[in-house]
Amino acid sequence: MTIAHNAGRRQFLSRRIVLGLTILAPLHAEVWSAPSAACGNFEPGAMSLSQLQSEFEGAILRLQVAGTTSSGTGYLIDNTQGYILTALHVVNPNGRNSKTIVDVTSPNLPGQKLQATVVDSEAAPTDLALLKLASPGLIATIRPIDVALRTPGPDDILFSMGYPKIGDEPNLQPKDQPVSVLAMLPNGYIEVKQTEALGGASGGPLLNGWGSAIGTCGEQVGVGGFAARYVPMASAQRLLDEIPMSAVIQRLDAKMRAGSIDQTSLQLLLKMNSKNPTNLELYTWVRHIIANAGAYSHAGTLIKCPIIPALIHRKLDDLVVALANTPGSLASSADPKQLGDAYLHVAQRETGDLGLLFGDSNAQRALDAYTKAGDQQGIVTAKLALVQGRQTLFGSAARVLHGESYIDDVLRQIDVLPAEYRPQAYFLAAQIDAEKGNPESAIAKYTTAGDLYGTAKRYVQAAYATEAGASLNLRTGKVADALDGYSSAVTLFDRADDKWGKAGALVALAKAQTAVGQESAAKETLKEVYSVDPTLKTSNKLIWAERICEPGLVLKCNSPDYVD
Repeated sequence: MTIAHNAGRRQFLSRRIVLGLTILAPLHAEVWSAPSAACGNFEPGAMSLSQLQSEFEGAILRLQVAGTTSSGTGYLIDNTQGYILTALHVVNPNGRNSKTIVDVTSPNLPGQKLQATVVDSEAAPTDLALLKLASPGLIATIRPIDVALRTPGPDDILFSMGYPKIGDEPNLQPKDQPVSVLAMLPNGYIEVKQTEALGGASGGPLLNGWGSAIGTCGEQVGVGGFAARYVPMASAQRLLDEIPMSAVIQRLDAKMRAGSIDQTSLQLLLKMNSKNPTNLELYTWVRHIIANAGAYSHAGTLIKCPIIPALIHRKLDDLVVALANTPGSLASSADPKQLGDAYLHVAQRETGDLGLLFGDSNAQRALDAYTKAGDQQGIVTAKLALVQGRQTLFGSAARVLHGESYIDDVLRQIDVLPAEYRPQAYFLAAQIDAEKGNPESAIAKYTTAGDLYGTAKRYVQAAYATEAGASLNLRTGKVADALDGYSSAVTLFDRADDKWGKAGALVALAKAQTAVGQESAAKETLKEVYSVDPTLKTSNKLIWAERICEPGLVLKCNSPDYVD
């Protein structure tokens, strides 16, 4: 699943997977789930940062393990039963047990300290914990943070919120900042670029433009801590399953079972706003329906409309897939295009977090559904997802056989593919050409991918495509083109203000310079790496030299003045 770079570059990246480059960016609802005139639109309007602050600041909670100075962030997801999500390491310092008492404070409850205990947790690498307040009535007036299972697209507007610790001062007030997506990692984490790297924000939510949490902060990484990694909400589903249906949903469920709610009334209830059931409430309800499918066999019309469209519009695609997979399929009468949308969203995320067999299976189901619907754009996009999934699932020798026919179909219909996915298609085609031993064709396609990413101002993706082409140029003896390519990648990372990417590209450039005997240039390039991250010099000044030296190269790895 890694991009075809040299070994030192892969070390530096720590298998960093760039969104929209080696995995498909999740589809945008406005493209693939256009509101049906018959069934309605269930999406809320986008919110500004000031609106998010006003609506949800009270739900951003400061957590401190009782009797310690260990603190972090959690967020309220249920204000009637008192459930909180956070990172496990926030409430489990030094391996404490689940009986740990956690002190909880909210800016909306000045002077009050609540107490919570851990209900259940997921150990690293998932690193999540579900807490329950002892006295949930005290927070009943605070609007909770909703949840969404769909991972973000490359251009989505996102915000982080938490209780960062600044210096030695206690972190008593929540802070927030806009962030942007950098990458999806093999373990499913969402990596975002942030303007501030401050301790204490672990356990805080990553919010989409609606104010729904799509992830939970696990760690801060990169040069100067410029990036944060979030555990995707989809990884919390086992914990969400622990939450019982609310009283509101129990009443709605009783009407559904009795057949006493009509389509129009349910449509109004499923519109996403502060007065209607939350996504979490819908999650618990649909899970209950799936577990008791026989009791809802009479409700197929309501499941088709409005329940399935509402779940897709509200970014709960996993529930649609689960409904479609129930015995007898509660979703058998659903619009095949909508099923295709849900399968594709889930397949893309599963491919990204290495749920490979499931990702490939759901991509195939998406292709089948779109074919049934006669949706040509969906068919081409599902084929692109299958190419990606199969390149990831099978070894390099097999990926050509499993991906070549589909990628040829995609390139033949490139104008049908949504514009945001066209560079992805060229990038994948380049990888296949490289595996087939056609470097000239691969270089041309990497160049096209880089140009398209650059035109879309997706500079990080453009940098990786450019660097992949440079690597092939170097291997085929086109030294000048290779060095130009690596230099262009450095510039693109710089335009994206991606210091981690820039430092890695500089290392790749230095290695290329070393390989062709440009020792002095390589030394100067390594000095620039230090200017990107001065802390390297205080830790181990030879670390970068070691990463670019290999047996048979001109420079000696043990030279004490190599990077002075």
